[in-house]
Amino acid sequence: MIQSVLFDLDGTLKINVPSGLDAFVNYAREQGIPLDEPAIRAGERWNHWYWARSAALAEDLAQGEELDFWVRYSVRLLQALQVAEVDPLVAANITQRFAAYSPKACLNDGAHETLTALRAAGYTLGLVSNRSTPLQQAVSDLGLDGCFAFTLAAGEVSMWKPDPGILTEAIRRSNGQPETSIYVGDNYYADVISARAAGMVPVLLDPRAIFPEADCRVIGRLPELVDWLAPQAAPDPSVRGEMPPAR
Repeated sequence: MIQSVLFDLDGTLKINVPSGLDAFVNYAREQGIPLDEPAIRAGERWNHWYWARSAALAEDLAQGEELDFWVRYSVRLLQALQVAEVDPLVAANITQRFAAYSPKACLNDGAHETLTALRAAGYTLGLVSNRSTPLQQAVSDLGLDGCFAFTLAAGEVSMWKPDPGILTEAIRRSNGQPETSIYVGDNYYADVISARAAGMVPVLLDPRAIFPEADCRVIGRLPELVDWLAPQAAPDPSVRGEMPPAR
């Protein structure tokens, strides 16, 4: 039986409105680039892969100069959005538009209710994020004080998902065991892969079905966790397997 439920923060419990990808798509359309829904979904999936400590991210960071980094990222994302010929000037214009990007940080749909119900049911809750700085302020800003037994930012232990070491440390802090612990996140490449490598049960939050072939338990909304983890119900075993790379 599951005893500990650990959560990712950004994209899972907290969302930006509008999201960075939504803003990018809007800025691209301002530049005369038509993007349909299949292309946007492909770009969203690639975006998950890129930020999960990918080799492409490492290559871009190694070239220095923050502004140049974001232009290179814009070029890559336009390619992922299936733009056939990417104009570097257009990529630079989209990058400059982000100077006006000011999203609102919001709790994801049903997040507070889910955390409250799981705590009441006796689960140990933790928050584990790839952020560089401690999470206490973010927790307070979201109105989640008192929800978690502990929080852990990657920068505190110098381990970033998909390195399973950060989740191994989180399990230690929860006083739990890997096989009785769940990790819930929205990024297959960071969250599911690291959870599985740490011996945990991975749960993917995927409301837009970006990963239709995901080989783990998938939920569309956070409250589905409450239905699954009701005290009288035993969870189904996680399905293990391999995931194709981003395309």
